[in-house]
Amino acid sequence: MAFGKKLQQTIAAILAPTLMLIACLCVVLVLVLVVWLTVLFIKPVATSHKPYFDKPSYAEVRPDWYLYGESESSTSYEFENRDLQAAFVTLDQLYGLVGRDEQPFSEKPEATALAAELSQGFPSAVNREQLMNEFFNDLRQFSVELSLDDGLKRIADESERTSRILLALRSYHVEYVDRLTAAMSIANVNTNVQESTRRGKIQLHLQIAAAIALTLLASSIAMLIFRIRSDLNAFRVRVEKQEQLDETS
Repeated sequence: MAFGKKLQQTIAAILAPTLMLIACLCVVLVLVLVVWLTVLFIKPVATSHKPYFDKPSYAEVRPDWYLYGESESSTSYEFENRDLQAAFVTLDQLYGLVGRDEQPFSEKPEATALAAELSQGFPSAVNREQLMNEFFNDLRQFSVELSLDDGLKRIADESERTSRILLALRSYHVEYVDRLTAAMSIANVNTNVQESTRRGKIQLHLQIAAAIALTLLASSIAMLIFRIRSDLNAFRVRVEKQEQLDETS
């Protein structure tokens, strides 16, 4: 009988700190999961199109130039976007060569009509304005390469040269927008995949949190039972001692 009591006391002495440790670990894990779930809920899922977007190079868009020759008059235009204005002014270098009396590209009516075209076709997106600004910046760089093209400089006919420049700029715009649309499509697919993964993670973490909470509850109940049983045993021992004292007296 004494051995049985001793065994019970030993088990209780081992289980009590073990259950306390489990309860503490559960509390810590629940706190970590709460923080992690908060991050998952708050952190937005957005994939940039930039890793999938490769802007067209000059060599990819450049048509085959051929020779021609002639001239025109002069009106000045202002364009809303500075990069677009700079791109058209850069192309003025292809006019007035070798004493030719020609109207610069940036002053041609075709340039204003083209400016309106180049602002169209961009994918509907929250950052559409930013996408357009990036395009005009890239178009400016493209225009620098276009202005240095010897094939264009050799076209003597001004109207033919202008039409070739317009063709090159339109081709660049079409190719750029097509690639941009494709890149954004891939980015949107990846965003949906990431969102689905995020929802899966949230569900998994909620299940883990529920399991930890149940473990915490079970260990707390077990600790409470052991405590009550220990108190009852102590009370019983005190009662027995008191009865023995009463009997001896």
